[in-house]
Parts: sequence; structure tokens; C-alpha cells
Amino acid sequence: MKALSQKFYDETARIEELVLLAGVLGDYYLPPVVEDFLEEGWPVIEGCFGDIPSHVKADVDELEETDALLEWLLDNNKLGFLLRMATPIMRHADHGATYYSWGSYSTKWFYGETLEAALDKGFAWVAKRRELEKSAA
Repeated sequence: MKALSQKFYDETARIEELVLLAGVLGDYYLPPVVEDFLEEGWPVIEGCFGDIPSHVKADVDELEETDALLEWLLDNNKLGFLLRMATPIMRHADHGATYYSWGSYSTKWFYGETLEAALDKGFAWVAKRRELEKSAA
């Protein structure tokens, strides 16, 4: 765990939310963090789980209930880890220094069958943000 802690420090990242879906999809009362995730909308949901069948999306949109989506997640064994990773927005000075504050940061949701898979996706996103920030400087 110490190595993982060091990676978060080195990459300047943190986990904002972490949910094991197998532990919360058993009944249809969802914890607020999962409800918040679902309220992000289809682009975010499909960014984590891939394409959702149109009939599932139609049921959710028409009924304004998530039952059809939850059933799809269960039927497709999407029971792994859902996490929201955060990283600050880096600012680069002319002389090569980098500045940041956790008062200005970005977040993104990731899903993985294992915690390691979800974290790998999150750290890859952080690395891509760093590249974009450097190229914009």
C-alpha cells in the first residue's frame, strides 16, 4: 500500500469516490455516490461501461428510473470498482516550475473489474492531462 500511496503523491492525484458495485447493486436502493454518478448522464456512464443498449437507455429516460440500467449492469457482470479520480490543474511558469492548488482540479469517473484496472485507467487519464498541460504552456 505504501507504493500505491507514493504513486498518488508522485502523480498528484487522489480518489474522490470509490464504490464496489457488487456491494451496492444487490437491491435497488443506491447510495448517494452511485446516484450522483448516474446523474452525470449517458456520456459519462458509457465512458465507464461502454455502449449501453438503446432499449435500456430508453427505459431509463422514459421512466426516469434506473432499474433497467441496474439490471443491465447485473446481467453483464459490471460488478467491479467505480471510482472518481481527481487531479489539480497544473500551471507551468516560463522558468520550468510547475504550480498547482487543490482549489482548482478536474475529476473523471472510471470503471474496472478490479481496483487495479480502475486505478490504471485513472492514472492514465492523469498522465494525459499532464501532457496536455505541458503542451499548452
